Amino acid sequence: MRYSFALLLYRITLLLLSPVILFVFILRSHNHPAYRHRLAERLGFVSKSFKSHGIIVHAASVGEVIAITPFIDKLLNEHPNTPITITTFTPTGSAQVMKAFDGRVQHSYLPLDLFPCTWLFLKALKPQALVLMETELWPNLIAQCQQQHIKLQLINGRLSDKSMVSYQKLDWLIRPCLQRFDSILTQSEDNQKNFLILGADAKKCQVSGNLKFDLHINPDVELKQKALKEFIKDERPIWLVASTHPGDENLVLSSFESLKKTHDNLLLILVPRHPERFESIFQLCQQQGFSTVKRSEEKAVTANDDIWLIDTLGELLAACSLADIVTMG
Repeated sequence: MRYSFALLLYRITLLLLSPVILFVFILRSHNHPAYRHRLAERLGFVSKSFKSHGIIVHAASVGEVIAITPFIDKLLNEHPNTPITITTFTPTGSAQVMKAFDGRVQHSYLPLDLFPCTWLFLKALKPQALVLMETELWPNLIAQCQQQHIKLQLINGRLSDKSMVSYQKLDWLIRPCLQRFDSILTQSEDNQKNFLILGADAKKCQVSGNLKFDLHINPDVELKQKALKEFIKDERPIWLVASTHPGDENLVLSSFESLKKTHDNLLLILVPRHPERFESIFQLCQQQGFSTVKRSEEKAVTANDDIWLIDTLGELLAACSLADIVTMG
């Protein structure tokens, strides 16, 4: 009874906040116009061409989509007649799905966790199962799935000590949410322990390892590696800095300036985390006096260039093979 009231309160609160949530999307779209597109999907409307009675797999953004790719490939091979729908929350994740699967799966944004939106979404797809990743816990969607007898699985479960403390403040909502899962597969024993502390059913929890360690270098990546290498015309030491966030670039460029005093032919390959920041980072590199080439311009990187800015998606894994040293943000 307590949880039913908590869920009702959660639903009412989100409905009241829905104008604010939509306004946040509009604000976000100022720097990233893609957030304005396909808003109908955020509200639970999916394409009428989508097939139902399949499996939905949610991977929030680019990293999760890349990590889950071997899992999806296995699903497609073992269940060729079952529709697989991948949902993401970010436009970059969406772009990675399109790139990785090229029409082999159905793709939509995950709807906002508002009762009408999730109801429309589930009504259209009528899935057999919903698979969530890491700590993607959407109480309303999860509750509706259980009520409709849709199997629930959490894979690559990740829950740090710090996150666990935060979730414990919402114990009245999170504990019943975790107990609705049919299975929870975690990255490690430490993660499993934290899920159990939060109230997950021990009989349904299992350590399965980190999906990101299952990535392999396939022929497509090898081809991309060769293609990228063609752009670097001279043999030189390479430092690759990946997945940078606001503020990181200033530290990197300062270090790079110091390193250039002793390694004057050092090339910096810079791979920012968010596409909406590509142009501002390019301007920052130029302002600080570094000759910078954009990957998207398809130009060769010569001995006179200091920085190669990877302003494209899905090329990080291939780019890492070019580097002598890799720093992950």
